[in-house]
Amino acid sequence: MSDHSKDFYTLDEVKSKLAETKDPKFSSDQTIKKLIDTHILTPYVHYNGFVNPVKSIYAENREDAIKQLSATINEDISDLELKELLAPQKYDSSLDIDTLIYQTKKLLATFMDKYDASKSNVAYYSEGIFRISPNNVILSHLGLKVIIDDFKPISQHVKFISNSPFDYTSCDYTGILLDHKNKYQSQDLPPTLKEAEVLGWVLHMPDSEYHEMLKLEKFCRLKFSSQDLNHLLHRIENINLAPKLSKDLNEANRLISQQNKEIKRLKKQVEISNKPSESTKDVKDSVYRMVCILKDIVLKLDKDENKQTFNFKNQTGLVDYIDNKEIPKLSRSNIEKILSQANKALFD
Repeated sequence: MSDHSKDFYTLDEVKSKLAETKDPKFSSDQTIKKLIDTHILTPYVHYNGFVNPVKSIYAENREDAIKQLSATINEDISDLELKELLAPQKYDSSLDIDTLIYQTKKLLATFMDKYDASKSNVAYYSEGIFRISPNNVILSHLGLKVIIDDFKPISQHVKFISNSPFDYTSCDYTGILLDHKNKYQSQDLPPTLKEAEVLGWVLHMPDSEYHEMLKLEKFCRLKFSSQDLNHLLHRIENINLAPKLSKDLNEANRLISQQNKEIKRLKKQVEISNKPSESTKDVKDSVYRMVCILKDIVLKLDKDENKQTFNFKNQTGLVDYIDNKEIPKLSRSNIEKILSQANKALFD
């Protein structure tokens, strides 16, 4: 994930962080350009060089931003999501309200770009972080590149790192006045700026003719805010996590169903084991009949015609005698089992 201690990331750092998501399309220049155009990744520059204050502007709608905004909001604003911003015509997911508000506010800021109408001839040498328009970032066969000049949308300062035009007397400052051909007009200090009067800034490419007169350090480096990157990585994580959570939920439901079946099976088994079985009842009946026969033999109440010839020399003779009577539920095997269990119970 991103480093929360950093305020801004370079393009290469953003690509590296997006590559860690294991989704190659997110780290491509084409996708990053789409993210810039929809202000998911608002473009900034770390700039050092001449800046011209803008005190009068005119605005032009960003038709591409309006189209993408309409595609994501007009049908159903509650369905706005990262994938929908990358492919506005294809979406079928939902988004939490906080994310919806965050993205809507950012998209509303892309309705128009502001351009310099004042053409100030005052230049200040300064270093700072500036927010630029998505139209200042172009995609070519060489990748993403920042283009800034008099004819591009103006920039907004986020912070001045050194030589603030609003406080140039208290720092190492260089300011010049230029004529309409951008040539030296005066080396005197330029007029003091009031922040409320400045509507934006015109920046210039480090290798432009405008900077030919400047022998000091100059650069323009594309940056992205950590807040935007953290939000983007969070959305990607949620998108990638959803299928796994769905799979885990299905597996959990399967296991729960399987366990419920096993619980029902065990309950039924317990019920069966607690209920006297037919075989148990049959055994009891056999024992009762056996006791009755033995009682008749002992008391000589047996009605058998051979009752006077009782001569049981061993248990087998007794078994043969009872078996010959063919009493229901007193088969030979049952008689032997009952006597065996009786012998065992007597001598245990």
